[in-house]
Amino acid sequence: MGERTLDRRLLRKLQRQRLSRREFLQRAGGAAGLSLFCLWAGPALGADAGSERFRFTPAQRRLFGAVQERLLPSAGEGPGAREVHATAYLEQAMGYRQFDPEIRAFLLRGARWLEETAQEVHGHGFLELSPPRQVALLRRVAGEQWGENWLSTLLDYSFEALLCDPVYGGNPEAIAWRWLEHQPGFPRPPAAKRYFSL
Repeated sequence: MGERTLDRRLLRKLQRQRLSRREFLQRAGGAAGLSLFCLWAGPALGADAGSERFRFTPAQRRLFGAVQERLLPSAGEGPGAREVHATAYLEQAMGYRQFDPEIRAFLLRGARWLEETAQEVHGHGFLELSPPRQVALLRRVAGEQWGENWLSTLLDYSFEALLCDPVYGGNPEAIAWRWLEHQPGFPRPPAAKRYFSL
């Protein structure tokens, strides 16, 4: 079983990246804020296009996808993690050279810790649980320091996928923008001029 503690340095780094609810609403509230929302995470996507690609294993992709779908579920009134390609967006972000390797390692350790917790509590892996049991287990791990920070980080990237310009890999065909009736600023960046490619 992995040691489920965060060192102080990593904890401070995670806390610096986290936005308060007020900061989130201020950034997402204006038209410019929505069209540039994926920039707020700092170094997460700020690397050149030739960076070495990170890939989830198939099991990791399924697990992260299931967790993100519980955090940002599909609903009749708006798109969820699946529709905005939140897991693919997270995988892409984790592959950029400037993505913090400690945060990447923490995200992967957190997935392993979630699986260990599911086995301890239910005797089954997270993906084998029913959606209500998955939600209950996520609430349980949110009560632990590692769980709160892990889920918060995943939620941050899920919101980025929801609100960013589609050129960055989330929000396909501007599905979330249409739902929010958002009019993006012009000109929008072409693929060759995304900020991490310049």
